[in-house]
Amino acid sequence: MANDHRITNPEQYAAKFEAKVRRTDTCWIWTGSIDGYGYGRLKGNDRYIRAHRLAHELFIGAIPEGLHVDHICHNSDEDCVGGDGCQHRRCVNPAHLEAVTHQVNLLRGKTIVAAAARSTHCPKGHPYDEANTIVQGDGKRRCRTCRQASERRRGRRDRYDVPTPVVRLIQEHFPGQDLASVLDRAVRFLAHECANHRAA
Repeated sequence: MANDHRITNPEQYAAKFEAKVRRTDTCWIWTGSIDGYGYGRLKGNDRYIRAHRLAHELFIGAIPEGLHVDHICHNSDEDCVGGDGCQHRRCVNPAHLEAVTHQVNLLRGKTIVAAAARSTHCPKGHPYDEANTIVQGDGKRRCRTCRQASERRRGRRDRYDVPTPVVRLIQEHFPGQDLASVLDRAVRFLAHECANHRAA
């Protein structure tokens, strides 16, 4: 049964709704059935209705087409880590609910994806601005500066035709160092040694 379809005639569920709510000074806690994602739910005529969506319909009004109901109480609670066990998902206090787009709802979340989407700089500290941001086909952002640096490193590495066992050996003995840099140093060292040998 779908959870987020439009609720027709929400007033017919008002008494059932009130019987399943424990009001506190902050959140109104849903005491009825909970779905697999931690949201309160109420059995409708032919399907389950999410309790927080019903609360929005009863106390605020119809949820505009395409919008999601976000729990504001969750967003402001710094101690809540989110996820399916989040207690705020049981909140049906209309003062804690807001109809927002799917994107806004995700960005307000506490997931790794939401944190990455909210970030203004790449992990190396370069800004995600118009000039320095590449948006990939899947919608993910990529830092142009880091990508160019990666391509330069790859180009340097491609100068050498290095067998896989040698690559593993270099990685084992020089952990965390760029393969091309190690090979450049080795070539310079050998050139210096050859020059010394010829001079002797």
